[in-house]
Amino acid sequence: MKKKSIIVICAVLVIFGVATVLVLTGNRGNVSNVNRVVGYSALYGENSIKEAFDVIEKKFAKDFEGCT
Repeated sequence: MKKKSIIVICAVLVIFGVATVLVLTGNRGNVSNVNRVVGYSALYGENSIKEAFDVIEKKFAKDFEGCT
């Protein structure tokens, strides 16, 4: 009985490990073709706009799997 329980626990851990690897290395949003166009803004400087671009690209790459 104990041997069977150990085998089941090991199988569950292996499945969990494989699922974790697949999720962490899965498809990410493709931002390789992004074309940044910084227009005029009376409120924000060019550096602030570029920082916002960086944040948006990182968010897209992380949370929009398989999208381009």
